[in-house]
Amino acid sequence: VHSAFLKAMVISEICKGVSNAARKNEVMQPADVIKTRFQARAFSQTSLWRTFADAARIEGGLAYYKGIVPTLCTVTPKVTLQMGGLAFFKPRCKDIVPDALVPATAGILTGIVQAFAFLTPMETIKVRQQVEVGWDGSYRTMVGTMRHMAANEGFLGFYQGQVLWL
Repeated sequence: VHSAFLKAMVISEICKGVSNAARKNEVMQPADVIKTRFQARAFSQTSLWRTFADAARIEGGLAYYKGIVPTLCTVTPKVTLQMGGLAFFKPRCKDIVPDALVPATAGILTGIVQAFAFLTPMETIKVRQQVEVGWDGSYRTMVGTMRHMAANEGFLGFYQGQVLWL
């Protein structure tokens, strides 16, 4: 009975984490799109407000949600891996680092695994979709972006910029 209760509690916490992360991403997506576009096109945009207005004028309201699918696809694995990664790495770090550094070390190792496993590829896909305007349309959908990148850049194309994350 104790094991079943503990399992139900863990599942409940994962569901809460996923739900909260998904809502946060849905609310913050427009700001992320504008920030990404402004950074990518800083040479041609005069202000953040201009970037915001151009997105609405040229593409309509849905422009603010470009790249939302890859973002939402990372929520469940990210939350689950965060909880599982900490549980996995903490006992393995106890003999390697001082006790005070065990949680931080476990968190760093979990973050590295997350970055390599799925965050960097999905972030790359999301950014390609967000700055797609004016390109040949290869980045309109998540699957289309993945196909285009795999065919033209290979597997390592999904990890562009990975060194900067480390």
